[in-house]
Amino acid sequence: MSTPIPLFGYDDILSSPIDGEGELPLLTGLASSAFGTTSLPASNTSGTIDLLLSQISTPTHGRRCPANEMSEDLTQHADWAARRVRLKTAGTQELKKIAQLNPAQREILNTALILKLSEQIKAIIPAEAQWAMSKNLKEKIEQYTFAVLCLPKLELYVKKQGPTKLLMSILEHHPSWGYTKDIKNDKYKHDIIVARIGVRFTDRRSLLRTIIVCSLGPELQPPASQGSGASPNKSVPLRINIVELCKNIIAKGPKSISEDTSVTLQMCTRVTFLRKVMVALLESPQVKFDTYWNLVNKQLEALRALHESVITRQLTSYLKKDLELYGTVPLPATISNSNMHETQQVADLATTGLLQDIAED
Repeated sequence: MSTPIPLFGYDDILSSPIDGEGELPLLTGLASSAFGTTSLPASNTSGTIDLLLSQISTPTHGRRCPANEMSEDLTQHADWAARRVRLKTAGTQELKKIAQLNPAQREILNTALILKLSEQIKAIIPAEAQWAMSKNLKEKIEQYTFAVLCLPKLELYVKKQGPTKLLMSILEHHPSWGYTKDIKNDKYKHDIIVARIGVRFTDRRSLLRTIIVCSLGPELQPPASQGSGASPNKSVPLRINIVELCKNIIAKGPKSISEDTSVTLQMCTRVTFLRKVMVALLESPQVKFDTYWNLVNKQLEALRALHESVITRQLTSYLKKDLELYGTVPLPATISNSNMHETQQVADLATTGLLQDIAED
C-alpha cells in the first residue's frame, strides 16, 4: 500500500492580495481544486488524522503580514486545553502547531478533520447498525427460513442461493412485511436483508444437520475432528423413529409456527431421504462431513431425473427401510395446502411457482 498523501500542507503556501491590504496565506491546492486545474486522486484522502496535522508548520516565508492581520499566538491556551482533556504528548505538540495558525487556516483544517472523522465513522460502524431492519421483517425472516427448509418440495438446500431467492420472492410478494419497492431498489438495504437471510439459512441448516445426526444413535456419529455441530452436553445421540425426528425438527422452529405445525407424511418422506444421505456420508470415510448439503443437492437432482412412478417407488422404499431401522410407528396422513399452517402454505406456493397467482398484501 502506498503511503497516504496529506490533504494539504502549510510549507508551500502562496500569497494572495486581499483588498490591496497585505497578503493572506492561502492553502496549497485549495484554489486549483476549486477551479478544476488539478484533481486529487481518491487515495489522497485516506490515512489517519495525524497525517493531516503532520504537515503543519509555520506560515509562509513570503512577505510578512501587517501586525493587525497577524493571528494571536494561542500556544499558552493550547497547553491549557491539552492538560484539560489529557492529551498525550504527540497530541499536545500538534495542538500547539494549530494554535499558531491564523483563523482562516484553523477553520479549513477543522473542516478537513471533521470530514476525515466522518469517513472513519462510516468505515467502522457495521452496515446493519446504520440501517435498522424492522422487527416485523426480522420475524418473517425467522419464520420463513424455517418453513422453506422444511418444505418437502424444496429442490436445493444450498447452491445458486436457491433458498435465499425463494424467500426473497416471498418477501417481495408481501411488501407490507417490510421489503418494499423502495428498499428493493436501495442496494445498500437490499444487501443487508439478503445477508441476514443467508446467515439464518446457514444457522438453520447446521441445526437441522445436527438433529439428523443425533437421531442415528451413538453407533454412527461423525469423527470428533469433523464434529456434527452439536455440543455433547446438549445433544445425546439416540436412535429415534421418523415421526419423533420430524417432531424434534419442528420443535426447533419459531414458536409462532412450531406450536401449530403437525408432522405430515410428506415431511416424513423428505426427512427420511435426508437421513439416508447422512448415513451414506458417514459410512464413506473419504467424504467430508461438511459436504453434506452439497451431497443432498446432488442426490435430489439425480432423483428428479427419474420418472415420477420410479421416484414414488424409491421414496416409499426409503421410508419402509427407515421404519425397520429406527422403529415402526403409525405414519401421519398426507395433508393438502389448505390444511397447512399459513406460513407453510405461502412457502409451498412459492416453491411450486404458484405464489404469483394469489393477491399481494
